[in-house]
Amino acid sequence: MWSFRLMAWLLAQLLPCSAETGTVADELAKSERTATFLRAMTDANLITQLADLGPFTVFAPTEDAFTLLGPGMAESLIQPQNKEILLELMQYHLAYTQFNSAVMQEGMTIRTLQGTDVEVTSLQPTRVNVDCRISSPDQPATNGVIHIVDRVLVPAGFQFPAPESNIVQLPGRADYLSMFRRMLTAAGMEGTLTADGQDYTVFAPTNDAFEALGQGVATSLLLEANKPKLRSLMFGHVLFGRQKTTTYQPAQNLKTMEGGFLQVTATSPLLKVNLASTVISRDVEATNGFLNVVSNVILPTDFTYPDQSIVQIVSKSPELSFLYEALEAADMLESLSGQDGPVTLLAPTNAAWESLGSGFARSLLLPSSRSKLVQLLRYHLLVGTKRSIDVSEGDLVQTLAMGTLEVRSVTPFTVDTAKSNTQDVPCTDGIAHVVDKVLIPEKWVFPERDSWNLVKVESDLTKFRNALAVCGLEHYLEENGPVTIFAPTDAAFDALGDFTLEHLFSEERRDELLEVMSYHIVQQRVESNTMTYSQKITTMEGRQISVTPWTDQGWLGVVHDRFTSPATVNGEAKLVAPDCLVTNGLVHKIDKVLMPPGYDPPVLTTEWKFVTSSSRMNAALGVVSILLLALAFP
Repeated sequence: MWSFRLMAWLLAQLLPCSAETGTVADELAKSERTATFLRAMTDANLITQLADLGPFTVFAPTEDAFTLLGPGMAESLIQPQNKEILLELMQYHLAYTQFNSAVMQEGMTIRTLQGTDVEVTSLQPTRVNVDCRISSPDQPATNGVIHIVDRVLVPAGFQFPAPESNIVQLPGRADYLSMFRRMLTAAGMEGTLTADGQDYTVFAPTNDAFEALGQGVATSLLLEANKPKLRSLMFGHVLFGRQKTTTYQPAQNLKTMEGGFLQVTATSPLLKVNLASTVISRDVEATNGFLNVVSNVILPTDFTYPDQSIVQIVSKSPELSFLYEALEAADMLESLSGQDGPVTLLAPTNAAWESLGSGFARSLLLPSSRSKLVQLLRYHLLVGTKRSIDVSEGDLVQTLAMGTLEVRSVTPFTVDTAKSNTQDVPCTDGIAHVVDKVLIPEKWVFPERDSWNLVKVESDLTKFRNALAVCGLEHYLEENGPVTIFAPTDAAFDALGDFTLEHLFSEERRDELLEVMSYHIVQQRVESNTMTYSQKITTMEGRQISVTPWTDQGWLGVVHDRFTSPATVNGEAKLVAPDCLVTNGLVHKIDKVLMPPGYDPPVLTTEWKFVTSSSRMNAALGVVSILLLALAFP
């Protein structure tokens, strides 16, 4: 064996290089695989030596080899202030003698320009310094030989530049750790891992490692609904303290912040934890610990995913809160969970519902709109499991509403005009795609009712409907419009009390009821989103109602959500169901009956006679006077 290798080496020395072969410096400049190494040699002022007589042996790391130093390390080395550090590292890749692979023997050492040795540690494949493989040996040059290696060689005791990034910032310096960085944020771990006075050791899986978990698993873990699962997974990659991997021993158990353990299953030639995960970049120093890049996501032994149904995912996702409310209003929560087979939900975000226009989404939640809402929601449910990898561009997919949708793209997953923000979310009963549009079925029309017909069918507006009918105002609500109706609910009428209601609905007080009801009709379109500033609105009978925005209401104005009108009417009436769409305008359900300026509804006194609110004080004073007289003259 040795004689064969010696003969091969002698032949290599005797055979001349081709006419196109240049010096070591020339050959390095020809290869894109060693571009970073060439730049580093140039910055270290070593490249001119490699154009000289020689002979040289050069261990030239590939682009990937520099990446494997860890996030930000290569960029740090070539900073001007780190020139002396870079020079020492680059000298360790040069020997002032030619060593072809044929003469290498296991245990052989090669003295470098840096002053210490590189050791040949195996021959099949040829490795130096244990974990550095010579991937392309014996690249010829007129003044030496180049061995392409898959690792940057690091001499014993070498000190890299002092770290500038903490353990959270470090993954952000490498594109191949972008998913890990996003997960740190989604899990809410940034504050924990940057706490003063605490060091950590982190095992960071690459993007490829997360992708290997399966279609949609990694991106779906970013959803708020999966945050507990994500936190458990991520804290299982973090150890307390600054632990250098060179101190680890085979079979050693490492306790994680999650409470479980990682087991060291190999230390040579590469470090492995939990059998499958190889540490590909070791001991990358941060200001508060060490980062180790690993090839696989480290899963707990009891890790189960998916572990939630479609309904559970929707209910726990803030960006899907309106969708959950819609499913609830349509009585579809139970039926969706109990489907005979798996389904695929196209889940519009809150922003998607809002983009339909003011009042559209909220109007669908009205009891009278239930059939329309069911049709629309079933149009967002596809038959079977439809992951992005299960379909192709141009495919037609069947909906539960018996219509079909066209797949426009698979990356990102796009059906008709709805594009996925988060696609392929695995669930126990199917798949969900979070989309940015609400899909409208062909020939689906909404709204279909005018103001009067909406008031007629809404179960909580019966007293308002009766009052309008008594006054003969129905035709105003049936006209082309535009009209805006402030519709008090039955609870609002009940709050007036039986005495006041009997008075208003009595035959002889019909003109007062007409005055009050006319005050609730505005002959123009007034959307709730225009009520964000103080204004006066003229009603049908000529008087005005005032609108107060939430910014003028102190703490009361802070509690409204994005789908609720941020205003009150006449200082006290809240819009409990704003912007109910009708064909001729809008209906706003309110929780108080509005009283026109100057009109005082009758109230019952202690003498069982009614008085107006303007005389309430006088009545009260009269009662007090009577009581005082009774006490004075018993």
